[in-house]
Amino acid sequence: MKITPDLLKAHDYNRKMRALSRKGAALKKKSRELNEVLNATLKKCAELLNPNKDKQK
Repeated sequence: MKITPDLLKAHDYNRKMRALSRKGAALKKKSRELNEVLNATLKKCAELLNPNKDKQK
């Protein structure tokens, strides 16, 4: 197989796209984790602010 400038560009492009894809997946995972922590924190705050609400149920 002959190596041409176009082939090198395509290889570099594919490499960069894979790297971006991995970064995107890592960001999604981190975002999901942060969202779960935020939801837990908000629930805890709601419980602390409205302690009587839970007792009424």
